[in-house]
Amino acid sequence: MNDNSLVFWFSTLLIANYSILLNGDVYSMGISWTCSILNDFKVLEKFIEFVEKSQSSDYDNITLYFAKLYYSLDLIDDIYCLGMGTQKSINQNTLIQFLHANIRFFVKEDESIKSGMALFKNAPLLMHMINVRDQYIYEGKYSKPIPIQQQTSDDQFAAHFMTLVSEKYDLINYLLEINHFIVHDSNKHHDSDELYETLMDYNLKLIRLVKKLSSSIMNFANFIGTSTTGSAAGVAATTATTSSPTSPSLKPALVNPLLNISIGQLFKLIKLIKLIIDSLTTSKQSSTDLENRLTKINNDLSISFNLLNLNLVNLQLGTKSSLIIKKKVGDYKFNFNKPTNITTTEQSLNSYIQEFTNTILPFIQQENRHGWY
Repeated sequence: MNDNSLVFWFSTLLIANYSILLNGDVYSMGISWTCSILNDFKVLEKFIEFVEKSQSSDYDNITLYFAKLYYSLDLIDDIYCLGMGTQKSINQNTLIQFLHANIRFFVKEDESIKSGMALFKNAPLLMHMINVRDQYIYEGKYSKPIPIQQQTSDDQFAAHFMTLVSEKYDLINYLLEINHFIVHDSNKHHDSDELYETLMDYNLKLIRLVKKLSSSIMNFANFIGTSTTGSAAGVAATTATTSSPTSPSLKPALVNPLLNISIGQLFKLIKLIKLIIDSLTTSKQSSTDLENRLTKINNDLSISFNLLNLNLVNLQLGTKSSLIIKKKVGDYKFNFNKPTNITTTEQSLNSYIQEFTNTILPFIQQENRHGWY
């Protein structure tokens, strides 16, 4: 088979897998099959041989083009795994690690494809989150804090995505710290008032983290809204937030391989934060300021939910992705009304610990099995 035929064949396979990913279909077999074909033609072996013999990049070289296709397929596999909560189809062996460490040979800085460049650079972050998921499945728990390094990007979508991921895991790590206190240290506090005050001290930082994440959710939802075709959601978004006005003219469709799982993740994080602030709102509150902050966060969540819900109509999501997300939203049964307060300290304490242990933590943990949608 000549080089032109291979270029056409391999490119077609990759485009097919990309289309399946955008549509949200459950079809890991396509990734596995394409990977097997690339392996049969020794794409990675030839890439390593090229790198060992050459110190300069020739972006038109067919060996480097095939290496880029393999790298792109690995990214598709990463995104699919995060979305669906499955294992990777592509084995992360030494050859794959070499490919990731030498992307400079087949990827050049190109301002015209910022989103693609940002996605290539985000590959280590995606792989790290998959490793976190696999480790949880193996151990059945989070045994240590989850390190996520804050990253920056010139691409707006990537910047919002990375901020969301970083702040999400900041919140999860702190929730795990609170859980450690409840499980291991709460028995040392024989007085319920003392235990209650200690938990409320924890919750001061918790509220700051929740507020920070809720703001990032609204910023991301606003960005998505102002980027949709027709800008119907974008016009609503600019009136709902303090962001700078955006032209209501027609815009190109927002197409990004991370879009589907980002929408699903935004809805999921809104639900998580809602569970957290509801558990605090039903507590016996002595601070009007605290209550006001919880009300503000709840209002922000309501705005973000409405923006995202409107965007589901305007965004050109894949048929399957749209159905999955809409079903999840229905299952979450969002209600942004303020719950009823509990009056006594003991009732408040028992309710908070029960809600934290039986609802909030399981909600976080189930993502490892069910995925980001």
